[in-house]
Amino acid sequence: VHCTGAEDPVGNVCYQGSKGALGEKEALLVKIESFANGTGVLDLTGSGIKGIKCVSKSFTKDGQDMSADLADCLPSIIEVKDVKYCSDQDAVLVDIKDKKVPVPLSTQLSKVDCPDSPPILASAKPECTGSADPEANACYQASKGALGKKELISVRVESFADGSGVLDLTASGIKDINCLDKSFTKDGQEITAELSDCLPHIVTVTDVTYCSDQDQVLVSIKDAKVPIPLSAQLEKVDCPSAGANTVVV
Repeated sequence: VHCTGAEDPVGNVCYQGSKGALGEKEALLVKIESFANGTGVLDLTGSGIKGIKCVSKSFTKDGQDMSADLADCLPSIIEVKDVKYCSDQDAVLVDIKDKKVPVPLSTQLSKVDCPDSPPILASAKPECTGSADPEANACYQASKGALGKKELISVRVESFADGSGVLDLTASGIKDINCLDKSFTKDGQEITAELSDCLPHIVTVTDVTYCSDQDQVLVSIKDAKVPIPLSAQLEKVDCPSAGANTVVV
């Protein structure tokens, strides 16, 4: 991407762009609220499978590079690697790294009219906040169109203590999933389990996130034959009776 010029940006100006990454199409918006004498305030918001909402963050500028501490407003597996202001193009370049995606998302943001506050992109993703631990014997379920047709996804947290637990992940649709009694660990919101032995060969579970404030689970499933992954927000439901199959066909 062409990026030249190291002049300073002006205040109250917005830049927006989108690119396929972080699990699906990701839209980014940078608003430079103010800038003077090498320092300023910006907003960085994003919509997609991993929403970003960093508002009123102080930054410094050295040449093209804009540096801000965004660690407290990013999802645990997301890192903003680089933000540059290209004055000749009047554009902003943003590099974002998802720990579960090998190649960073690099997006060129073009100047746009600023949206009304709050930034419109921040509400495009289901809200997911809080990193408290889930309860044992809790079930979550949702359905969404993907993987060829309507897909019903269920997660049952069988047990959890001291950072690890056991879960079931089941789904019904054109690609059935039946992962039972799988050990998992939890780091922040992120739930990690080895599911490769119970998934269809063209299906990958790319992300499982527990949102404790909403008491919901976010699941992203990728079918190699479908260009955009299924991202589903699972609501808490009553668990089926003992011995019942959690997959609803």
